[in-house]
Amino acid sequence: MLEEIQDVAFSDGEALTRELITPVVKVKVPDHRSADVNAVHALLPDRQFKADALVFTDELPGEDLPEATDFRLKWGTEKRFFSRFVYDDEKQTYQWYSNKVPRKNWTDSTRTEEAEMTFANVIVQHVPFSYPVNRLTPETDLSAGGRAEIALGGRLVEAQWINRDGSIHYVDENGNDIPLLRGKTYVAIWPDDEEEIKWK
Repeated sequence: MLEEIQDVAFSDGEALTRELITPVVKVKVPDHRSADVNAVHALLPDRQFKADALVFTDELPGEDLPEATDFRLKWGTEKRFFSRFVYDDEKQTYQWYSNKVPRKNWTDSTRTEEAEMTFANVIVQHVPFSYPVNRLTPETDLSAGGRAEIALGGRLVEAQWINRDGSIHYVDENGNDIPLLRGKTYVAIWPDDEEEIKWK
């Protein structure tokens, strides 16, 4: 599945940019583009993807785990861009901020209404990055496996990620799948040589 999505995304970059990625009015770099996910999905081969990689639960993690209620993922030159996630204990979700502004998304294709973007799980997946000559976008190795950090229910779970038959799994030290909370999940593909994230 991963390979097929990459083939679609990079087979015709100019067409993809022109038809599937549109500018967002009054939004600054780096958040000024919006991708039509449904349109990208329509380009994929007509087949059933195996969706067995994630396991979900309604049970909150134990209070013995470290807290993860307010943290930032920083990137860019001199780390001047960042995504911030703040946990709402009542809603049991993370509110996503871009710098200091709550991230919002269109609720439908008419783009007349917006809703704040919240997530039940935030996953930081540490991945090897490389930068080929004369290319601005990095290449990532999604087959290698490595470390992952999962924020859910206001707590931090240390994990490993593995590629099992083309699907990414998040597992514990014994290789068992780690249950995520039911709801939307944000996955950050993060350079494995980046500085440590300060969880709090």
